[in-house]
Amino acid sequence: MFVLLTIRAGVFMPCSHRTLAPAPMAPTVYRELGQKIRARRERLGLTQDKLAAQVGLSRTSVTNVERGRQQMLVHQLIDFARALRMEAAELLKDVVPANASMTQMQQDVPPEVQKLVVELRRAAPRRNRT
Repeated sequence: MFVLLTIRAGVFMPCSHRTLAPAPMAPTVYRELGQKIRARRERLGLTQDKLAAQVGLSRTSVTNVERGRQQMLVHQLIDFARALRMEAAELLKDVVPANASMTQMQQDVPPEVQKLVVELRRAAPRRNRT
C-alpha cells in the first residue's frame, strides 16, 4: 500500500491515487522540497538521468519533482533520500514546519500516517547549534 501525503496549511493530508495530477500552482512545500533535491543532486555531481535511474523514475519526473510540479509518494521520498545519501527526515527539515499542528494532524490523518511522520521527524539528525 502506498500513501500519498499532501500538505495543506502545514498539515499532512492523505490523498487517493486519483489526486496525483499537479495543481496549477504547486504548494510551496513541493517547490522547497524540489529545490533541496536539486541542490543536493548538483552538489553530488549527479545528472537528472542518473538520479532518475536510482529512484526508478523518468528524467522528466525528476525535473517535475525538482520544480515542485509533481507530488511524490512516501516511498519515493525515501528513494530520493537514499540516492542523495541523506535521511528522508533531513530532506523534510525546514520544508515541513517543525511546529506543524500535531493536533490538527491527529484529527485528519490516519494513525499509520501519523506514525510515519513522527518517525521521520525523530530520525532527522540532530545538529549542534553552537
